[in-house]
Amino acid sequence: MKVLFTIDSLAQGGTEQSLLELIGHFDTHVEVIVVYFYDAHTLREAYLKLPCRLMYMNISEKYGFYQAIRKLKRFVNSERPDVIVGSLYRSLMITRMVSWQTGIPMVSTFVNERYGPEQKERFRGIGFNKYYLTWLLDRLTSFIPRKIISNSYSIALSNAAALGINNSRIKVVYRGRDTQKIKAWTCPDDKNHFIWMAIGRLIPQKGYDCLLHAMSLLVNDYPHIQLHIIGEGPMRGELQNRINQLGLSRVIILNGNIPNAWQRLHEANAFVLPSVSEGFSGALVEALITGIPLVASDIPMNLEAISPGRLSFLFPVGNHIALAGQMARLMTEYEEAKRIGRIARERAMENYDIKKVAAEYEAALTQVAYGK
Repeated sequence: MKVLFTIDSLAQGGTEQSLLELIGHFDTHVEVIVVYFYDAHTLREAYLKLPCRLMYMNISEKYGFYQAIRKLKRFVNSERPDVIVGSLYRSLMITRMVSWQTGIPMVSTFVNERYGPEQKERFRGIGFNKYYLTWLLDRLTSFIPRKIISNSYSIALSNAAALGINNSRIKVVYRGRDTQKIKAWTCPDDKNHFIWMAIGRLIPQKGYDCLLHAMSLLVNDYPHIQLHIIGEGPMRGELQNRINQLGLSRVIILNGNIPNAWQRLHEANAFVLPSVSEGFSGALVEALITGIPLVASDIPMNLEAISPGRLSFLFPVGNHIALAGQMARLMTEYEEAKRIGRIARERAMENYDIKKVAAEYEAALTQVAYGK
């Protein structure tokens, strides 16, 4: 079976990282081609090590749909894959047009909540026109994919309702990781500091402003705490200014991008995920597999990943006072938090193992390509 994956770019993002993990665990009879369109190549070297072919379309405009559709259509007609899989909005729209024009069956993906209240809130004033047109194009072309693979049930239900898609067309396949490579977390030996770790792009959806204000409340009562944030993004300058204004430059460190960031969890005492919105967070999946104690916002995707939530340290999304309270509770009840982490690891090892995930994904693609 020849499978062609399309993706916006090879930036250091959750979807790009998850596809990287997935491709290396398909059966050997699956021939994989990865096509990306836009100028971001952070993960290129990692993709070149995979058993796949890589094709860069070199689209210089932000969207460049007309040029991208022409290039991809020409490539698809020469390769004639059995099925095409599109991820992320721009590549998704391009791929739908090419699938419709060539007759090659397509699988679409839901990797985040596209049209929830938080997403709508970001498009105010004249920006709402962009939100509406984005939704309209998505809805008008949503008939083209034969199946949609969603990385969580909560994202599937939200997007299906927004786009008028019947749930029978959707298959849920969680994000996976190689659980054999991710060793169990053990508490660091350093008794002089309590290190919190956050991993994710520096963008508004990650809720880092909430986390910074929570840290400003905690630091007086817990002067030995530190926060390390691994990730890069357009909010770096804004976040660094906020850190300086709060007088926390020695407490909060922006580490930038670090390959295999999950490995740094073994240097931390706890993990925190303050997201306002998420896909199915790869960073959270990795933290759960290690078994590190964690605090997370109570958005549906996090609740689904962490379930059963009654065992976890959760806080109402966007509430920095509640976040500070849960972080303080975790540090106070640290032995209980470690016990909960071990339980979470057992469940994560079963549900998010990449071999299981790859087999489910491959079965869904086979069904679309051959009707089996």
